[in-house]
Amino acid sequence: MGSSEPVIADNETERLAKGFAFSNVIAVEICFKVQKFDFDIAPKICHVFNLGFLV
Repeated sequence: MGSSEPVIADNETERLAKGFAFSNVIAVEICFKVQKFDFDIAPKICHVFNLGFLV
């Protein structure tokens, strides 16, 4: 599963300006059942960037 969307960042960091940015997410979900219990494991990677905009 993957997605890309605009976000509003409220924390300024060394590499990301405060304000408008974009986020890309890639995730893989693994589902399995043990007796009567269902388990979901969903590791994901998120990359946030602002295309060099200084807001």
